Amino acid sequence: MSLPEIITPKEAQFWRPEEGARQKSAFDSTRGGDRIDLDMLKSLFLRRLGLAVVIFLAIFTLSVIKTFTTPKQYTASAEVVLNTRGEATPDVLEEGSEILRGEAELSTELRILYSRELALTIVDQLDLVHDPEFSPLLMSADAKPSLLARLFGAAPAEPRLAPTEEALEASRPLVADYLRSGLRASRIGNTYSLQITYIHSNPYRAAQMADAYAGAYVHDQLSRKQQSSRGNADFLNRKIEELRQQAQSDQEKVQEFRIANNMLSTTGATLTEQDISALNQQLAQAKAVAAEDVARLTTARQRLEVGSAGDDVSDVLASGVVQSLRAQRANISMRVADLSGRYGPDHPELKKGEAELRDIDEQIQTEINHMISGLEGKYNVSRQRVASLTASLNQLKQELAKNNTASVELGDLERRARASQALYESFLNSYKEIVAREGVEKPDARIITAARVPSAPSKPNIPLNLVFGIILGGTVAAVAAFIMEMTYGGFTSTTEVEQKLGAPAVGAVPLNHTVSPHDKSVLSTVINHPHSPLSESLSSLMTSIQFRLGHPGPHVIYVTSAVPDEGKTTLTAALGIAAARAGEKTIIVDCDRMKRDLSRLNGKAVEFGVSDVLQGDASLDDAIVTTRPDRPDILKNCDSSRDNEQFADDERFAGFIDELKRRYEIIILDGAPVMPFAEARKIAAHADFVLFAVHWRKTRVNTVRQAIRTLPDHTLDAVGVALTRVNAKLQSRFGVEDTLSYSNKYIGHYFA
Repeated sequence: MSLPEIITPKEAQFWRPEEGARQKSAFDSTRGGDRIDLDMLKSLFLRRLGLAVVIFLAIFTLSVIKTFTTPKQYTASAEVVLNTRGEATPDVLEEGSEILRGEAELSTELRILYSRELALTIVDQLDLVHDPEFSPLLMSADAKPSLLARLFGAAPAEPRLAPTEEALEASRPLVADYLRSGLRASRIGNTYSLQITYIHSNPYRAAQMADAYAGAYVHDQLSRKQQSSRGNADFLNRKIEELRQQAQSDQEKVQEFRIANNMLSTTGATLTEQDISALNQQLAQAKAVAAEDVARLTTARQRLEVGSAGDDVSDVLASGVVQSLRAQRANISMRVADLSGRYGPDHPELKKGEAELRDIDEQIQTEINHMISGLEGKYNVSRQRVASLTASLNQLKQELAKNNTASVELGDLERRARASQALYESFLNSYKEIVAREGVEKPDARIITAARVPSAPSKPNIPLNLVFGIILGGTVAAVAAFIMEMTYGGFTSTTEVEQKLGAPAVGAVPLNHTVSPHDKSVLSTVINHPHSPLSESLSSLMTSIQFRLGHPGPHVIYVTSAVPDEGKTTLTAALGIAAARAGEKTIIVDCDRMKRDLSRLNGKAVEFGVSDVLQGDASLDDAIVTTRPDRPDILKNCDSSRDNEQFADDERFAGFIDELKRRYEIIILDGAPVMPFAEARKIAAHADFVLFAVHWRKTRVNTVRQAIRTLPDHTLDAVGVALTRVNAKLQSRFGVEDTLSYSNKYIGHYFA
């Protein structure tokens, strides 16, 4: 019986090198385009579930071991706040316009906390060089094997000699470095507060060290201030002495310059200016006196020139001698007048009186002349005095001009002297201020929160470590599964076959023991359980091949593989049973001359085989093994001396196939793998359909692709792929899009 003739051939294009990419993209487009296929991802991880579970358990176990073998550590914290205002600093010591407060200073304070000097201070305060919990020398002397070492039977360490005091003292830097290793300091938010945290295996020591660091830091702040004050005072003391000497030197230079340039002054003006002022007054007075003298002399001369007897000259009138002489003359004149009235002109008394009168007049005239000469002398003196004062004044003016030139340099010297004096006084005042404030300095930081003894360890954080182990294990397991799947080159489903090869997947045959019901062997299951999933998969495979052929029999189906051990011989036999059970007259032929696995499946010995028929040494009737009507006939490949001869080289094999077609509707040829044997490819040229058996999740894609390429060109349109040895249990758990994925549901529905 053959399939109905109404079935039309499918215009399916089999794999060709130039069409593979186009077909693959066509298959990919049916999976949702750019949409993330969650089912595909789920299937991917389910396929590698074993690997993922192993990796996850390994990493999680390591995290658990690490968590419970890590020594416990306790964390204690103290808080200090910085004084943002700071204490006033003398202006002469200011380097900037204001105190620096910000990120830079906070970073500096953090560096101070981490400094070795501060750690050495704490080491000395607490005598940590003799403390086994902090001194590396004492730690090594008391060292004990670790828990893991004791578990694995490590011998206890040999006791060591205690270190000497010199060695302990020399280890101070090492102790300080070890002390610093547990310190953590940071800024609290955006405040000017610092959190000082210490981590140690002993909770009490953690709190003690945090408080010790906070106290040492505050004390260091105060010490730095005191040292700064002392340093400033010493600096100012030295500077003041220098400035005092400088101010004194500058003042001496000013005085020396004044003396050298006759610029001495006691009232704010120079001596030259004072002399000029005095000479100006004297010259004015001298000029006035000279003017008066010349006026009196001129008047006297003018009166005398007009015949005056000097009576109207003021100097004459003011002269006591002239007045006395005039009084005598008046008396004599009165006596002469009296004598003239009594006596004659020749009277001796009269003449004597007249002679006395003339003598008096001469004396008066002489006195007037003397006075005129005195006026002339006085005038000459006044004139000379004016000339002398004028000459002196001119000389002083010249000196004053020189002084004005020197005053520029004097002004510079005076400014220097004033600046030196002002700077000296400023430093002196600052020194007095620092000395007055010394001893009352306050630190720029204070402790606001003391450390508390922690009640629980901060490390290891068991919940966090376990969660981290779960996340890390899951992540690594997922990545490993993804990488393994991406580097995996086999086939998991018929859909992958079509996607990766571009060739049709005609079916999938499950692994015998993964389906139910089943017997010990594949053929037993197919024979004894005709409705089992294994039998149904073979029937479905045969039906798919006939659909692909698209025409009624007889059909020649060539079962081969790319490499050995793909299960093709078992597939050939089981496929023949399925075809015979469906009513098709079927024969299976062993064309694998090298291995002859099909011939060994049937335990009956035969005298003739395929080679004998092809060589004409036997007929088909003599070589064919006939079994039950619902079983296929078998044509074995017997051992003979002609095993090395290739029986597909000439037309005898074609005639052999034609003869089989006249007798049977389904001829199934069990061939050798096409990759290592050229004869397998020649036999494929005589087949109507080439069925490639591909081991599920084992045979690589490139291997199958290369094997298909070796086939004759006219057979490429009649190639199909069947997945063999499919683990139905895993396939259903993987969730791939395949018929075997639902095998459990089929069993529950049809075989319950």
